[in-house]
Amino acid sequence: MKKMLVFITAFIILFTNLGYAAEKTYVAMFDNSKSSMGVIGVNYGVGEKKVKLVVEKGQARYTYNLKGDDQTESFPLQLNDGSYKVSILENVSGNSYKTVAVTNLDVKMENEQKVFLNSIQLIEWNDSMKAIEKAKELTKDITTDEEKIAAIHKYVVENVRYDYDKIKNLNYDYLPNIENTFETNLGICYDYSSMFAGMLRSIDIPTKLIKGYTKNAQGYHAWNEVYVNGKWMIVDTTYDAQMKENKLKYTISKNSTDYEKTYEY
Repeated sequence: MKKMLVFITAFIILFTNLGYAAEKTYVAMFDNSKSSMGVIGVNYGVGEKKVKLVVEKGQARYTYNLKGDDQTESFPLQLNDGSYKVSILENVSGNSYKTVAVTNLDVKMENEQKVFLNSIQLIEWNDSMKAIEKAKELTKDITTDEEKIAAIHKYVVENVRYDYDKIKNLNYDYLPNIENTFETNLGICYDYSSMFAGMLRSIDIPTKLIKGYTKNAQGYHAWNEVYVNGKWMIVDTTYDAQMKENKLKYTISKNSTDYEKTYEY
């Protein structure tokens, strides 16, 4: 069921002979109807202001940048069953934010793996996308998940190249765009992992986007975990693409001791 919170932000512009603006009303809408599938919808339109969404469960805390463009965005409830607190924070000045809307919900998942099939802000996909059509084309005559994963992995590794110019000029609120990555065949690790996840999710293979650190990359990195044969397999298409480009050997499955996750989506 949808829960809507309405709040009023009052501000004074100037006392002049032209008068002043006293109030503006923004509507924050939380769509909890798909919480059992592990996703919450959030709509909060405020134009150019910086707005964040915070999802909390126990000691875990995930922070996202909201677009604030009057479009509903989907966010994962990937911390298993239990009580979640979801808050919208609006920038006041500098790094200061104020809470403007909150919803609390008790989540009971239908299936914990299905959480990682959803279209969410970081992995936004739908059946009309060219990348998703390609995923279905690549796997249409394949029966096993292992072969489907291998086919999509091969496509990403052979076609997408690392975008060194992009990594130098990223904005604080950068989000991967699967269609842009697919059409340009360029991306950073965030783009590789988002497109790979979206393509696999579209053919019903649960896939996580992971952020963290690895000896296979410098600095903060993004990769994937794919659910196959009852367990999660680490896959790093960014690393594999560069290995292939340099004609070096690699395997799809990576060693867990080489990867340290900080967040999973």
